[in-house]
Formats: sequence, structure tokens, C-alpha cells
Amino acid sequence: MPWTIDQAATDPPNPRTIPCALESKDSPAPGLVIEPPPWKRGSERLFRVVYVIDASAPAVLEAARQAHRIMIDPESMPPVLEILDHSGKVVSIDLSEEASG
Repeated sequence: MPWTIDQAATDPPNPRTIPCALESKDSPAPGLVIEPPPWKRGSERLFRVVYVIDASAPAVLEAARQAHRIMIDPESMPPVLEILDHSGKVVSIDLSEEASG
């Protein structure tokens, strides 16, 4: 279950470790691999934020453009984001919970 920003700030969830590769149910080949970020860059900890979005389009470039339009549209629903730390632990944050409440 995703956490809201307020919940994560006041009562951090127990993070879980994500698998290093996500596999498609239809294919034995590994899918997307998301590596954790390095510990620091500059004076603050570095996090990797993953935003997954489905976009209908006739080709990959159009899918990228459609996803970008959805991301920047102020009328779009706020996303659920997966936040990875340097050790590979992930916390889900549901930004729509913050917007609704």
C-alpha cells in the first residue's frame, strides 16, 4: 500500500528491497532493471524516483511524447511513485492521497 507524504515523513514505513530485475509474465527474458542510486551527490542523500505510466501510441517516440504530456498536465491525477535509496530499499508514495486530503 502506498504511503502519503505526511505518513512517510511522520511514520516511515518499513522499506522493502525491490528485485533487481522485473520480469514479464509473457517472456522468460528479464525486463526493466532499475539500479539504486549512489549514496550521495553533493550535500544531500540521493534517491531514485520511479514513475511508471502507460501510454497508447503508434510508436515509441509518440508514446514518450504522450507520457510527457500526461506528466506535465496540471489536470492529470498525481502519481504513485517508487522511491529507492542507495541500498535498493523502496518506499511507495501516493501523491494522490496528499492532493485529496
